Amino acid sequence: MLEDEKHQQLIRQYDTGQYLHSLRTQKGLTQPVVGKALGISPSYLSEIEKGVRMPSDELIEEFASYYSVKDNDLFQRYGKIPVIVRHEILEHPYLQDTLAELRRLRKKGKITDEQSDKLLREITTIYKKHIDEINKGE
Repeated sequence: MLEDEKHQQLIRQYDTGQYLHSLRTQKGLTQPVVGKALGISPSYLSEIEKGVRMPSDELIEEFASYYSVKDNDLFQRYGKIPVIVRHEILEHPYLQDTLAELRRLRKKGKITDEQSDKLLREITTIYKKHIDEINKGE
């Protein structure tokens, strides 16, 4: 990992730890209470909230569930891809190829970030229409 990327990751880790701390304190919960509910020690929770430690993907999912926030939000805050998304990408080589090609095109300057975002939004629109059609048939 490059030094700048490592620095950015540490900032995300700290910021997300502060976010988790604020979720806990807004609910009036103590570290021992949350730690017990999640099966971790209060000291480990403290390290996560201070941004000293990075929780596992499974623990990120547990935090999201416990605090009733989207797990994707927490993964994004940590700069990570949710486990379920990684599994989907790994199971579908054509999706990997599509995303890799899109990245190559952006890196080579053949398409802009805006064009890439537009394409991804169009893919999402197609997906949602398809799901709506499936749901109508049930």
